Amino acid sequence: MKLSLITRRAVTFLLAVALICTLCLYGCSEKKSTVLISGMAEGNTIIPSLNTDIDLSAKIQELNAEKKYEYVLDNEVFYGEYSGTLVSPYYNCDADMYIASGDNGKEIEFFVNRNHNKVVVYTIAYRNGYTTTQDKSYEECFQIANNKLSEFDDGNFEQVFKETHLKALHIPECGNTYSYYFRKMIDEKETNIIVQIDVNTDGLVVLVNASSIFEFDGNDESVIRAASKNVENLLEKVKNRLLSEVKNGNKENISFAIQRSSFCKLKDGNIYVLCEVEIRTVDTHKVDYVQVLVSV
Repeated sequence: MKLSLITRRAVTFLLAVALICTLCLYGCSEKKSTVLISGMAEGNTIIPSLNTDIDLSAKIQELNAEKKYEYVLDNEVFYGEYSGTLVSPYYNCDADMYIASGDNGKEIEFFVNRNHNKVVVYTIAYRNGYTTTQDKSYEECFQIANNKLSEFDDGNFEQVFKETHLKALHIPECGNTYSYYFRKMIDEKETNIIVQIDVNTDGLVVLVNASSIFEFDGNDESVIRAASKNVENLLEKVKNRLLSEVKNGNKENISFAIQRSSFCKLKDGNIYVLCEVEIRTVDTHKVDYVQVLVSV
């Protein structure tokens, strides 16, 4: 299936969100935990026997879904044609994709969460190109994005990645565009729920990506609060799992440090801490990185 440029931008974000974490550290509860390797740096040499236990990439598949979907956005009605389903490894995040056309060469592509029947992602593009005629500032566009976020915001989002997105990016189909990212927080603890909102300098919202907004439900927040209290336990479980893969050499020559982590929930219904671990040799200072999941 062929995806347009604007869809590829949205799908790229969806595929990459599993790898986006922040510089904080969390622990696990005392119950027996599962530790899974979910990714590693290409050319891993410090522990060459490491293999991934689970694939966290999302995939687009053809599934049984409504072939047409009516979506109203800003008082304009769009009749979308089904174009595949984004199948995510995360809980409650699968979404059907639809493509529709509007006035003045406008094209919209949107994703409908399969369990909640709610549009969680949409992108707008103009197939004949779009030239912005205004020059709204970063702060003005941020306020527009923040207002859009209020449709999802329960007071527990924080802006992230600001330093790398201070300048507007020229996108031919959308004009000069700012990108804003907001992370879902639970009692100041990071999750992997990130909402992306793009606003062009005319003040038009051209992308909303809240694909993982329904990832947690029920008692999950209280589980996460309880799981964050034992940092040492998490470190020990990750270290032991990685050390168990060291077949040769001096295990004392290898050090581990968790660089990034966030809470997530997979389709098995379990909550995990997704960690990026730095592996370093003490004598040669060689460095590798591994992504690890620890169930709470």
